Amino acid sequence: MELEIQWEAASFAAGSLEGYANRLAVTLKIERHGMATTDEILASAKKLGEMIASHEASKSLNTAIEKLNKDIDAQRAVNDYERTVQMVAQKQAAGQPIEVADKHRLEELQQAMMTNLTLGLVQKAQMDYLDMKRKAFEAIDHEAEPQVEAPPSPAGPVPSAGPSPIIT
Repeated sequence: MELEIQWEAASFAAGSLEGYANRLAVTLKIERHGMATTDEILASAKKLGEMIASHEASKSLNTAIEKLNKDIDAQRAVNDYERTVQMVAQKQAAGQPIEVADKHRLEELQQAMMTNLTLGLVQKAQMDYLDMKRKAFEAIDHEAEPQVEAPPSPAGPVPSAGPSPIIT
């Protein structure tokens, strides 16, 4: 099993995470005639986590976060926006009116965040990363779903009663 997983890991670099997850599940099903142990599942999950960390989307996200940590203007825009949102929420909770100036300040801060190139880079990198992980988890879920069909009803199929008298 170890050699097969290493071969798949090498082919993953050029392929998709979803494809790898499907091949890994199929490989484990073919190689094992018994049930997988928890330790085997956790070892495979660790390898998949390592592969996710080495994926281009993960590397792009890490690079974007490094740029964000160096961009004082982007950090200030996010912090100011969060502080203003919190202040407005506190006013709402206390039943105080939200001033026009507060609304304008929120709009200005939103605009500052939307036009900041670093924040745009971080947002795109986060979306790509989350999309990659979603595909991987969907592939895992698809392979992990029970493959048993529901038994047929003992009474046979339900006959059609015709059009509903309620729905016209």
